[in-house]
Amino acid sequence: MAEDTNIQPMQSDFEQIKKVTEEGKEYWSARELATALVYSTWQKFNRVLNKALKVAQDRGMDMGEHFNQMVEMVKLGSGTFREVENFHLSRLACLIIAENADNKKPQVQAARIYFKEQTSALELVENQNTSRILIYKTHQGESRVEVIFNSQTFWLTQKRMSDLYGVDVRTISYHLGEIFDSGELNPQAVIRKNWITAADGKVTAEEAKE
Repeated sequence: MAEDTNIQPMQSDFEQIKKVTEEGKEYWSARELATALVYSTWQKFNRVLNKALKVAQDRGMDMGEHFNQMVEMVKLGSGTFREVENFHLSRLACLIIAENADNKKPQVQAARIYFKEQTSALELVENQNTSRILIYKTHQGESRVEVIFNSQTFWLTQKRMSDLYGVDVRTISYHLGEIFDSGELNPQAVIRKNWITAADGKVTAEEAKE
């Protein structure tokens, strides 16, 4: 018997409900995500959603970008339509929701794995001035950064800069040296040392740049 070579690979529930705009931007409907996470009512899921919204707001994320709130029309069993609240969620928003959902649910555990793997990298950096920097990559591989400013200032180590721009730390050091040599910035004003403890107990200084 000839083998069927047209068998399509199985997709996860979260991949199946993913939508893409005309501009190629992917998103998930909050109501469809609630069903995929096996929440029986919108009210129960809404409690999780509100937790995720608070986390996003505390991180200073662009709410319109990640939690795009809207009103949609749904058809009832009687054939009439009713307005309901919904959100179009980014991949990162879905991950934050999954991280705040009931971890006893296998579907929630699967969602955390799916959205974390696809997001590629998610890192919340909190420096000594309580400024927060969120660095992550989109599904298309684009680096994104969102920042909460603290007194109009935030600090990044050379390692964080290299992660953000996808270059070697030595490249960052070289360009910073060029900027300082040109007199555009005063190193005394934009460099400080963060004291860190290594795994072997040694304490070293790591320079952070404004």
